[in-house]
Amino acid sequence: MMRPRLRFTWRTLASGSVVALLIAGMVWGGLNRKYLYARYTVFRLVHSDKANRATWLQRIVRLGPDAGPILAGWLTSADPSVCDIARSGLLLLIMADHGPAASSLLHQLATRFPQLGPYGQEAILEIERVWLERKPLSEASFAVAQTLRAALSSGDTNVRGRAMTLSLALLDVTADAEAVALGKEWVHWGLRDIDPANRIRAIQLARHPRMQLLTPLTSLLNDPSPSVRQAVLLALGPATDVVRSDELLRALHDPDPDVRRLCEAALRGRGLTDNHLQCGRLLTDSRPQHRLKLLEGLARTPELEPGIWLRHLSHDPEPAIRAAAIRAAVEQHGVDFADRLEQMASGDASETVRQLAKHYLSYRKSENPSFLRP
Repeated sequence: MMRPRLRFTWRTLASGSVVALLIAGMVWGGLNRKYLYARYTVFRLVHSDKANRATWLQRIVRLGPDAGPILAGWLTSADPSVCDIARSGLLLLIMADHGPAASSLLHQLATRFPQLGPYGQEAILEIERVWLERKPLSEASFAVAQTLRAALSSGDTNVRGRAMTLSLALLDVTADAEAVALGKEWVHWGLRDIDPANRIRAIQLARHPRMQLLTPLTSLLNDPSPSVRQAVLLALGPATDVVRSDELLRALHDPDPDVRRLCEAALRGRGLTDNHLQCGRLLTDSRPQHRLKLLEGLARTPELEPGIWLRHLSHDPEPAIRAAAIRAAVEQHGVDFADRLEQMASGDASETVRQLAKHYLSYRKSENPSFLRP
């Protein structure tokens, strides 16, 4: 009796392959059940409306570290609302974890930072800032420093702004040499930023007690933005060793009333009186006839040091005012003006002023041979 021959057709093979694939899929799904649920939960969170978002965020927290890398993947989105939702979930995960998982996630985010778009980068900077404000610094400082270094090459104003805020938060919790070095770099670039808000952040960073990098701020005293000029005056007003009072006087004529008010307050804080301020306004007035009035004011206020003001007038752009300063200096006894007379006699741009300075030099020498001696 002959045995029946088994026939294998393509349909039989295909059916068997499908069954094998189904079995393999069920096995893989069983082994990776938690991962699949995490992906599903993150997907539902990202696409949730505001009414249900809190529920899905709580499920993310219950999932723990498994949801972190999945959420981080959504930071590549070009949709700012998606990145913001992912940021909220990542922040909850990091803040809820007190162990190494949170630090590991922070390091993963810092590593991803250079490859992300502006919205994803802003999210990471915000996550790290909140971490610094609420948690001990610990080993997360390396991730923060790594992110700040990478952000230096960003061309996005919002990213740069958040990075400077993060640098300020880092200095609040550590005096580490790297944190200070990064702060200095951000001040260097921030003071040149096209965004006035970022220039103000750079000023705040420069004023930090662990920085005290005030000298570069003098470049912003004439900034086109009134808000920046206000911030600079607040920073430099008490800094008598960085900027002289006469360098602040022009701000008394600033078109912005708040800048004028801050300048006056700063000068009064340095000990200048009403008479000083009035002379300062005249000295820096854009109208030559008003600058000439300073000579009358000096004659009426003997408590002022005339030599200082006369030296300023001797550098005035108007030759007539420089000449008037020479006459006033020579006529007032006790004013040390000999060195300035020599400079004007040899190098003033006006022939009339040079001749006048030479005349008074000759006159004073004949009257007092020791006039030019130290």
